[in-house]
Amino acid sequence: MHINYFYKIHMTKKITNIIIKLTSKKLASSSLWSIFIIYLSLGRMPSAKELPFEIPFLDKMVHLTMYFILSTLLLFEFRLSTFSKRNQIIIAYTILFGLSMEVFQSYLFTYRSGSYSDLLFNIMGSTLAYILFKYYSKTREI
Repeated sequence: MHINYFYKIHMTKKITNIIIKLTSKKLASSSLWSIFIIYLSLGRMPSAKELPFEIPFLDKMVHLTMYFILSTLLLFEFRLSTFSKRNQIIIAYTILFGLSMEVFQSYLFTYRSGSYSDLLFNIMGSTLAYILFKYYSKTREI
């Protein structure tokens, strides 16, 4: 049994409002990117089969790229923070954010479906951003 349409709209608006409330100048880029991810993850999108061309694993590369960008934005926005576990918390946040998008797709929307492979590529994007950020931080002063 699916949750009714109005509840889905209410939840989508609630998530968007939470992100907007958390937005400050410091978090403007990552907040906007998060809203973009919500839009792409929960909105009605054409399937890869409907595109006039075929790129193998396009969907997976999109997931990896979206979460790589989100993690990179957050890592750079908080780079001056003195909190010792900030990078780990940022990566944990992006992974939980990706997990929540997949859960929402699975249980709140009939026209979308969550996927373990999508979640894996979300995690890979976040992890890759963290690894490159750590390497970049050690080789250059940021």
